[in-house]
Amino acid sequence: MTIGETKPLVLDNVSKTFGGVAALDGVSLEVGSGEVVCLLGDNGAGKSTLISTVTGVHRPDGGQILIDGQPVGRWNPKRARDAGIQTVFQERSLASRQTVARNIFMGREIGRFGWISDKRQEVEAEKLLRAV
Repeated sequence: MTIGETKPLVLDNVSKTFGGVAALDGVSLEVGSGEVVCLLGDNGAGKSTLISTVTGVHRPDGGQILIDGQPVGRWNPKRARDAGIQTVFQERSLASRQTVARNIFMGREIGRFGWISDKRQEVEAEKLLRAV
């Protein structure tokens, strides 16, 4: 599997509210190409909201996200993946009734003509797991 090269990511004064609750209030962050980042903090600190915003699930209410110095505009999960932004979710199993390979490739399945190739996914998953 080839994962797209990670682009330098900048969050500039990003804010996100839900109702009257400010989940993110002026967050600024820079992540370099190839850099791995871990977020730690108390419950309710905004970690999940920050990740959801960076990965395109939520749109920021204020501030901006830049990739390679360019504002991202209409950011969404596919564009985030294409920019090399990957997330390891806190849940141990995204889909407990699916195979490990299907969990690894969820949202970016391997196959052709709309058909998922379980065999190719299993081979690629094994390579990834051996690397880890």
